[in-house]
Formats: sequence, structure tokens, C-alpha cells
Amino acid sequence: SLLCTKSFASYLYFFSRLPASRIEFLPVRRRGRRSTVAKNGKLSPDWSGSFPSGKKITVVFVIGGPGSGKGTQCAKIVSHFGFTHLSAGDLLREEVKSDTEQGTMIKNLMHEGKLVPSEIIVRLLLKAMLASGNDKFLIDGFPRNEENREAYEKIIKIEPEFVLLIDCSREEMERRILHRNQGRDDDNMETIRRRFEVFQQSTLPVIQHYEKMGKLRRVDGDRQPDMVFEDVKAVFAQLNTQANQGSNVSRAQTNPFKRWFLDLFCSCFDVADRRN
Repeated sequence: SLLCTKSFASYLYFFSRLPASRIEFLPVRRRGRRSTVAKNGKLSPDWSGSFPSGKKITVVFVIGGPGSGKGTQCAKIVSHFGFTHLSAGDLLREEVKSDTEQGTMIKNLMHEGKLVPSEIIVRLLLKAMLASGNDKFLIDGFPRNEENREAYEKIIKIEPEFVLLIDCSREEMERRILHRNQGRDDDNMETIRRRFEVFQQSTLPVIQHYEKMGKLRRVDGDRQPDMVFEDVKAVFAQLNTQANQGSNVSRAQTNPFKRWFLDLFCSCFDVADRRN
């Protein structure tokens, strides 16, 4: 019996030394589930998509007034940190071009300087996130108001890591919009001023909400883009540091057999496991 006990202990020790990635469990039979992505890479019309359970999804909101430089900074973040950039405004404009009933409704609202219903925006965002295949997202120009935020929390349910606020003066934003010549229908003085007013009235509560949560990261957007990005890089460097710290777990935590073996050993010999 002593020999059997030693053999069994050796067997357990062998598995406790294996990395978790080398351990395969018996497959569990699951009921089939229809894929939300068609063969052409597009989401099917009747989708009800969500991310895989347990998968870490990183979301960062980028907020700033019209002309604050959100798009420029997001392009730099994508290049340096591998995020997928999703602009709520761009997704809405793409929907307008689709020449659908929903697209026509969105076009009329944008011309009037009004905001599009939050559920429409959030579902467009979710579709784009699922179709991207990435797990790190910059959501630009969102949430613009408390209704946006509540719809996001209800439908997508992924808390942002932080909210990047590009703080830019109204005079500088107005100057940039009038000189950027992007050919956008809503880049006229009357609509610009309405957009400024809507941003100030609607987005301030969102900013205050995330500031109270300790998630607001503010940078000065009045400067040249490269100077602004130096501050932005510092913010995202902190995010990478936190992610690295989170991944430095012990092998006992990543290997279930080792964790079980240690627990068994400690219980048999009345030894306290002081590992965290």
C-alpha cells in the first residue's frame, strides 16, 4: 500500500508541474448554437450577439467636443496599442449611406442637430465590436449623454477601463471644424453651434459620473496632436502596466491540478499554504 501511495503521489506531482495550457479536460457536449457571423464575415440580420463568457474585453471611451481631435488621437492609439477604433458618429453616417428607413431617420436627426436614440447607437457598436474579432476597443464620441450610458450598460454590459476626455476650448474646436474641409453635411456654423450646446448640456453628467467612479482621464486638447498624444500615451501605459500585473499570477492559480495537489498535501500534513 505504501508503494501505491508513493506512485499516486508521483502521478499527482507530475500533473501539478504541467502548465495549464497542456492540460486537456474531457469535452462537454453542448447544444449547438447558431453563429452570429455569416460566412461573408457580416453579422446575420437576426443576431443576438455577445462575447464569449470569461473572455477579457477592454473598452475605453473617448469623449470630447466636436473638433477636439478625438479621431486623430484614436488613430495614434490604434497604431501604438492595437485597439480597434469605433466611432459612434462614423457608424451612424455609414447607416445613413445604407439608404434604409433607419438611415433616413438618422440623417434627418443629424441635420436638425438632434441625437439619435441610444439603443440604435449601442446596437451598431455591438455589431461592429463582434465583427472586428478584437478584444480591445476605443469607442469614440460615446457616451454623449446619460441615456447612451444606460443603454450601453443594459445591452453591452462591459464596464470601460477608463474614459479619456480630450478637453478642448470652444474657440479652438470651432476653428478646427471650419478648416478641416471633410465634406460633412453637418459642418456648417449653425449646426456646429447646436452641437456645441448639445455636447455641453448632455455630456457633462456623463463626465461627472465617471469622474466620481475614478475612471476619468483628462488631457489638454488645445495643443498640437503630437503633444496631446504624449499625455495620452502615459494614460495607456498605465493600463498596460495594470494588465501585466494582473497576468502575473502564480502557477498554482493557473494550474488547477497543482492547486488541488497543494490543498490535498496541506490537509494531510496539517500544513498551512501561505501563498496568495
